[in-house]
Amino acid sequence: MLGISAQGYYKHDYASNEADILSASIVLYCLYVRQKERLPKAGCRELYTLCREYFREKFTIGRDRFYNVLRSNSLMLRRTRYRPRTTDSRHGYRLYRDLVNTSPKYTPAGNGRLVVADITYIYTREGFAYLSLVTDAYSRYIVGYCLSRSLDAEGPLKAMYMALETYRAYGISTEGMIHHSDRGVQYASKQYTDLLLSQGIRISMTQTGDPLHNAL
Repeated sequence: MLGISAQGYYKHDYASNEADILSASIVLYCLYVRQKERLPKAGCRELYTLCREYFREKFTIGRDRFYNVLRSNSLMLRRTRYRPRTTDSRHGYRLYRDLVNTSPKYTPAGNGRLVVADITYIYTREGFAYLSLVTDAYSRYIVGYCLSRSLDAEGPLKAMYMALETYRAYGISTEGMIHHSDRGVQYASKQYTDLLLSQGIRISMTQTGDPLHNAL
């Protein structure tokens, strides 16, 4: 009725059983290879080569299907990326009190009343690059930025100089503006704080390691 011969049905059924047996055997062998005393960090390519050598002519599946078997049995290794630490608060510079996370929380009423500064990292082919940002909290406009290869204070300083030039270009006064950041050595350094104080800018720093205190 279905246009399939009995021989064709049994051949397909046999092939399905063979594939299931091979998949189960692959999982068991990979678990054996991944044991602590053998190769616990063996990757997918290494396991694929080892399985081909171990099962020989019985290994009848391709690489993509092999990866699917590993994936469906939670045998894929999680790639752990190194994440550089951009905030180092272990220094001897003065720490300023938090003027933003108060009760009630400070909310800027216009542009140039509060800027938030921070550093993030970017993956590049040549290694890590560090992006210093200064953001106007009212408009959420990035008024200053600098991309550099190091975590020195030079990057944040250049970003802050750009921010001051941006405000001057738009005729916005920064007198009495609050500069909010974490307690990193770059923002607490004498060179950086002297620049802020010379412009009549009030300095505010987070008091804890909670990233929500500097979320913007």
